[in-house]
Amino acid sequence: MKILAVDCTAKPASVAVLEDGKVLSSAYTNTGLTHSQTLVPMMDSALKNAQLSLDGIDYYAINAGPGSFTGVRIGVAALKGLVFSDEKNCVPVSTLESMAYNVAGLPGSEDYVVCPAMDARRNQVYTAAFRWEGEEVHRLMEDTAIPVPELLETLKGFGCPVLFVGDGASLCYDASAEAGLTATLAPEQLRYQNAVAVAACAEAKLKASASGGTGVEKTEGAREMIAIGCDHGGFELKQEVLKHLEERGVEYKDYGCYSPESVDYPDIAKVVCDAVVAGEAELAFLVCGTGIGMSMAANKVKGIRAACCSDTFSAKFTRLHNDANVLWHCSSSTRSSTPSSRADVTSAASTK
Repeated sequence: MKILAVDCTAKPASVAVLEDGKVLSSAYTNTGLTHSQTLVPMMDSALKNAQLSLDGIDYYAINAGPGSFTGVRIGVAALKGLVFSDEKNCVPVSTLESMAYNVAGLPGSEDYVVCPAMDARRNQVYTAAFRWEGEEVHRLMEDTAIPVPELLETLKGFGCPVLFVGDGASLCYDASAEAGLTATLAPEQLRYQNAVAVAACAEAKLKASASGGTGVEKTEGAREMIAIGCDHGGFELKQEVLKHLEERGVEYKDYGCYSPESVDYPDIAKVVCDAVVAGEAELAFLVCGTGIGMSMAANKVKGIRAACCSDTFSAKFTRLHNDANVLWHCSSSTRSSTPSSRADVTSAASTK
């Protein structure tokens, strides 16, 4: 299994190629150039040094956040283009979880709770907690953003020493003694995110998925009820999406409109979004001529996080990393459903 992995969630950027746990090549830069300047040349260099082309890669992997918003977007967009061109799978991993793989196999690492911490400013960190048992990492705490004192109190509850990694590690370590927490810092060279760890994390998820464990998320099969609505410009597309949902056995409720006759899109957007806020539906899917009007109306409703999605990749990632609960789609370029529009809503519904 050959994996091309990317990390650009912070100022440095890195790329690595792994085959069955063995590092074939890696590239790292921290020169101050933007990731849009360095990422693709680094990918090309890593492949050449591994004596591979993209045809020889089985999976892509990426740190999908938390991290620099711009950096994550650049990395995701780059791999998204590759995924669309060669129809291979991409494994998104948590930046925090991948950093736990930096210390895998270190002497005594199983005696510690591994706590990745990324500085979120104002004495807060993006963080999680993991424990190594043999060759497996077990998550003890979900990714979250919390004040450092609150994190330290949580870590004390695990009853064992803590190993901090990440650019917020020193911040947490400096406060740990006063909080009564036994802690240590990972070596500087192992403290920060890198693509080798991303690939190792992705490989573990793929192996767990293949063996029936908890690994790469499956997107088949809906989990939640969907509220769906459209204006007259999106009516035909909505009907096609409804047909697709019925074929997949996805539960939904249609809030209109119910014909191509002209309606006011804000009225439809509000009733659909109100259903989500009230708990009558977990997710919503809105369609209009351009997508602009529906999005403006939807995001005015308190509790709604509406996102425009024109492909399955975006639909899944906005659910995973933005917790979007309303997706909107435009039908200006087509009056019939495309494979993307049919799949977007199913992918979103099946992604937690």
